[in-house]
Amino acid sequence: MVDYLEIKLWGKEETLPIEYNCYDGESITEQQIDAINNLQEHLEFFDYTLDQLIGFLRNRGCDTELSEENIYDYVQPQCIFVKREAEKPRVALMCQSVLEEDGIAVIISEEGTITVSTQDMLI
Repeated sequence: MVDYLEIKLWGKEETLPIEYNCYDGESITEQQIDAINNLQEHLEFFDYTLDQLIGFLRNRGCDTELSEENIYDYVQPQCIFVKREAEKPRVALMCQSVLEEDGIAVIISEEGTITVSTQDMLI
């Protein structure tokens, strides 16, 4: 089982812990393991997250000029979260942000489709 994921994210090397969505006493499912293994095989999916994240923040009213050079001033990656779902669990880059008090979830599908929402919409 993978506990950490090393990625290049927005121009910076990151080592992020992996958190699996499980209740007390539950085990990590095979689907969750498959989801994180798939993400490890396709780390290039992270290359496409910045534009989606900036679009989300602009749609939420952010008028700050955001780029790879300054994104870490506003958004801090916290962990990789693997949702507990029966088929094709969603994997999300969970972030804290001074621009979004509920936190941000950058969700990456098995196929590489990226969507961004507040963390409470995923959890």
